[in-house]
Amino acid sequence: MSHFLFDYPDPLPAEAYHLDAQAWATQPAVRDAHKAALLALADRDWAYPGGEGRGVLCGGGGRLWPMTLTLCSQLREVGYGGPIECWYRGSCEVVEPRQAERFGVALRDVDAIAARVGDQRLPRGMVSPGGWESKSYAWTHTRLDEFVWLDSDLTLYQNPDLLFAELTAAPLAYWFENHFNLKWPAIGWPEPPEVPKSVQSGLIACDRRRCWKALAIAQWVCQHSDYWFRHVFSDQDALLLGMWLGGVAPHYFGHARYVPDFGVVCDYGGERFADHFYLQKLYLPSGDLLRGRLRTLRHFAAANEPI
Repeated sequence: MSHFLFDYPDPLPAEAYHLDAQAWATQPAVRDAHKAALLALADRDWAYPGGEGRGVLCGGGGRLWPMTLTLCSQLREVGYGGPIECWYRGSCEVVEPRQAERFGVALRDVDAIAARVGDQRLPRGMVSPGGWESKSYAWTHTRLDEFVWLDSDLTLYQNPDLLFAELTAAPLAYWFENHFNLKWPAIGWPEPPEVPKSVQSGLIACDRRRCWKALAIAQWVCQHSDYWFRHVFSDQDALLLGMWLGGVAPHYFGHARYVPDFGVVCDYGGERFADHFYLQKLYLPSGDLLRGRLRTLRHFAAANEPI
C-alpha cells in the first residue's frame, strides 16, 4: 500500500506517475476513480501530527535559488527575525548552504524527507513535475504550527509577522483573485459547488492545527498532479479543494490586484505589502512598479554575492 502523507494510506492504487497524462487524465474511469478517492479523503478522521512555533516557509533551489536568497534578504530588511525554512528538491535542484546561513535559513530537502518517510509519488531527479507540488509538501511536513508561505518571486514591503494576527479570525488567510481555474465538469461535478474565493497562493498565512484536513487533502491532490493539474491550476486550486472538503472558511486579506504583463499587487492595512512578479517578465515596468522591481534587483545583487 502506498502512502501520500506520513502513514496515511493513499485511497488510489499505487502506480507510477504518468508523465504523459493528457489522454489518460480525460478517461471517464480515471475521473471517477479520482473523484471517489477525493471524497473518501473528506470522510476520514485526521489527527494533527503536532508542531511548535511559527515562521516563514519559502521554496526554490536550482534556477530559483537566486530569487529565494533575494526574498530572504528582504525578509530580514523588513524586520522579520523569526525562522525561515527553504524547501527544495535535492535530487534536481542545487542550493548553496553557506549563502543560506547568511540569512539564518534552514534548508529542507523534499526528496530526502520523502525517501525517509516513504510518502512521495513524484519522480525524483526531475524539476517538473515537482515545483508547485513541493509547496504542499512543505505545508504538511514543516514542524511549525503556524506559517506564512512566500513564493520566491515576491517583492516584500512589510514584515510578515503582521499576518499571524489574522489567524485569530480564521485558520487560513490569503489574498483572493477574481477568476476561477477549476474545470468542475471535467473532474465530475456538472455544477460548481460553493467554494471559498480563488487563492493567490504566492502568499498565505496558515494555522496547521486548525486546517490540517484541508492541507492533507491539498497534499494528496498535488501528489496526484498527473491527473489533477490537467483540470485545476496548481497548488492554489489544490488548496481550494482542501478548504472546500475540509470545511475551512478562510479570512481574506484583500483582493490581489492583477497588473498586466507584471503580476499581482497585494495591499495590507492600506499600504503595499508585496508584489508577486512573473519570473518570465524580465523587462522593467514603469512608475511605482518600477521602484518595486529596482528594490528587488538591489536585494538580488546583495544576497547573491559570492562567499
